[in-house]
Amino acid sequence: MANNSLSVVPHDAAKADKSETAAVLVDALPYLDSDYTETDRQMAMQLIEEECRVFRPVKNYLQNIPPP
Repeated sequence: MANNSLSVVPHDAAKADKSETAAVLVDALPYLDSDYTETDRQMAMQLIEEECRVFRPVKNYLQNIPPP
């Protein structure tokens, strides 16, 4: 099922004033996109494995952040 329409989401991380927004194209929806090849899947898995090798989680990652 191919859908040629594009969706945009308002977003602007660079500005503190959230009243002004810019459009960001959402171009990867894994539950909708189905035209990935085995090569694409392997490349994604390789990226995930590389990130897992360098990411070191800490026990309490929120300890330096004040409560809301």
